[in-house]
Amino acid sequence: MKRLFIVLSLIFLFNSIATAEDKPILLFDGGIKALLVGKDTFAIRVSDQVTGGCLPAPEKLKDKMELSLRRNGFGIIEEPDFFANYILITALGYKNNDSSCAVHISSDLIFQTAINVPYASGNPNENQTLVRFPYNLGGSIMTGDKYSMQSRLEKQVSEFADKLYLDVSRARDEIYKKFPNIEAGIKERNNRNKSKQ
Repeated sequence: MKRLFIVLSLIFLFNSIATAEDKPILLFDGGIKALLVGKDTFAIRVSDQVTGGCLPAPEKLKDKMELSLRRNGFGIIEEPDFFANYILITALGYKNNDSSCAVHISSDLIFQTAINVPYASGNPNENQTLVRFPYNLGGSIMTGDKYSMQSRLEKQVSEFADKLYLDVSRARDEIYKKFPNIEAGIKERNNRNKSKQ
């Protein structure tokens, strides 16, 4: 009974907050898309955990990701700082026999975001802290010919980059429509950054 009361109270609270104004509320109406909107520059890291010669040139995964991102208008950072957005490509696999491999490849966009920490004390920012948020771009298990595995993995990395571009573009379309002041703020930030260069 106590749980039912708490759930009903939360529903009432969220409903009253959401309907308090006619304008949408970023927290409730933006969701994860609100976190993707300002992402336009990335570092790229590759975690190569593939053995048996199944991924002979792991640096080419980074090159393929960079090429796809640059083609879609994103910037690349070579030496990221702590707060930089980065894309982590993880490849884990092994050789089954002399001519066959099994590799799992995945990719995540990892970025810093502030979250509330309930009951935090002694924190200079009151009850907020920064955490690294992983936004999954996808994953795939590939098996087959050892000699074609490199090119298949590179193709998959390009698809991850395309998914990132699509997700960020759709997020911008939706969020800018609901919150036009965010688009103006991002344009102003970009103009300031260009003038500093």
